[in-house]
Amino acid sequence: MGCGSPEVHLSQPPKREIIRHPKPIYIDMLQNPTYQTPALQINFNKCISCQNCVDLCEFSILKTCDNSFPLVQETRNQKKQMRISLNTSDCISCGQCVIACPTQAISINQSILKLDKTKINIAILSPAVLIAVQEKFGEKFIFSHLITFLKQHNFELFFDASYGVDLVIKEEVNMVIAAKKAQKFIIGSQCSGVCQLIEKQFPQYLTNLSTVKNQYNALSSYIKHVYSQKMQMDPDKFFIVHFTPCLVEKEFKFRKDISKDVDLVISTVELLEFMDQNNFVNTKDINDQFTQNFNSISKFAKQFQVPGYYTELLARQIFSSYSESFDMSQINISSLQKYDRFNQSIKLLSFTSGNFFFTFVIANGAKAVLDVFQMIKNGKLSPDFVECLICNTGCCNGGGMPQKFSFIDIVHRSQQLMANTKLVKTNEDKNPDIEEFYQSSDVQIIKQNYIPYSD
Repeated sequence: MGCGSPEVHLSQPPKREIIRHPKPIYIDMLQNPTYQTPALQINFNKCISCQNCVDLCEFSILKTCDNSFPLVQETRNQKKQMRISLNTSDCISCGQCVIACPTQAISINQSILKLDKTKINIAILSPAVLIAVQEKFGEKFIFSHLITFLKQHNFELFFDASYGVDLVIKEEVNMVIAAKKAQKFIIGSQCSGVCQLIEKQFPQYLTNLSTVKNQYNALSSYIKHVYSQKMQMDPDKFFIVHFTPCLVEKEFKFRKDISKDVDLVISTVELLEFMDQNNFVNTKDINDQFTQNFNSISKFAKQFQVPGYYTELLARQIFSSYSESFDMSQINISSLQKYDRFNQSIKLLSFTSGNFFFTFVIANGAKAVLDVFQMIKNGKLSPDFVECLICNTGCCNGGGMPQKFSFIDIVHRSQQLMANTKLVKTNEDKNPDIEEFYQSSDVQIIKQNYIPYSD
């Protein structure tokens, strides 16, 4: 029976016009996803037409559609045929719809964590990943426990994604200062969802998008092209796996113009399932650490997944570039707009350094990001740098994180990330390895040029 979707079967053939059963009657049994991107998929067999995803999608990518699609359900009060359609051309794969779906009808397009034992398997771990693991196994769980577990499953080298922030921030500073002198502005590329959004829906801002790779991809390139040389290792034998809360990174994996040094992307949810499948036990007194020389990370880099901290680190580095001392009293922070919806916000951060007056914008949440772009377009906002985070409250609420339907629980994740930062060694001084990196021609490997997205 063709209804605009493959393999539609009737579980029973009721006459729709006389259905009187008060409970939903499901009449189709789709065995495979109807819509699919490299990051997410929709299976209508599980859809109950609650429209949570439609309500949450700020980009209007998810919409209800007419009877060109199979019926979701019929009740005494609802006889209208209704489906959810996904515009895969414009979808940025942020995954907020995955978090909103109560039945997992929209879910992560999972990758198989299958490693080649002949390779040197490398894990890049995001701070937000630890938060989700702590929720499941207790707050005493630390990265050492996770590293020990991954060692037992053929991983050999381990890197904190925060190191990638320290790696790119100096080049970001150079771009912002150069743009300031040219009377232009920069949109940060640390949120992959924003990069996708600009490519697909706001191509007029492509020339404003930072050409610095995000922390994950920059660190991957550094490992394959710099670290391998220092350690006299063959980079062709490296197999780099990102463990991340971000679903967009799963789509970027297929973008060789962006992620050519990444071999596999695993979401936090997939990691937790892998740990369950392999009977993870939280062992006490574990001393395994990140790979040597990659423990020296600035405090604000560790906090990059919380809105505003990447911008604060950028401001600190601008003061440093002009050999000026930094104090938070020199920074004026104001609220431009607040939203009742999911605590989204737009904040302004302004300061003077190097005889320049800088205005930075922090857009927290998809609606805030869209409004900032509209304000810039209408001439109501003239920033020098824009930090955009599609997922409200930052990466701790990324599409690859376990579902949390309470906003209080989501906020607690950010608070826990901040608490974790206080427990690890951070470095307020310049990292000599990164300083050496910037003196070499290798610095080109952390740069990229965005082009309009096409399938």
